[in-house]
Amino acid sequence: MKKLVLLSGGLDSVTALHKIHQDGVEVIALSVYSTVGGKGTREIKFAKKATKRLGIPHIILNLNELGKCFRDKHTVYAVGGSAGDLIQCLVGKQRSAHFGVHVMLTIAFLTAMEHGCCSVVWGIHK
Repeated sequence: MKKLVLLSGGLDSVTALHKIHQDGVEVIALSVYSTVGGKGTREIKFAKKATKRLGIPHIILNLNELGKCFRDKHTVYAVGGSAGDLIQCLVGKQRSAHFGVHVMLTIAFLTAMEHGCCSVVWGIHK
């Protein structure tokens, strides 16, 4: 009963990782980040430390190239990587910021299926 934990490196996702690990469930971690827009590396360092400390496999996906695809001459669409916004899309008025979350969750579920995970865990605060 393996689970994939979306791991930004922030407090919520690291707490979720520890909780699932303490429950004795086999876990793999997935970190999705980008440095497009000037952020994304600080939390990834915390994510690496957490998985190393717990001995959990850690998949890290840098989406810089994808972030570059969301640029046009009027607006820069950035795929970010901080704890509070795992993937942040800075989008025009007609688009929802939820677009980036959809991209991230799609990647997470495809990765979970590829690695035989039965669920995806996401630590998030409101």
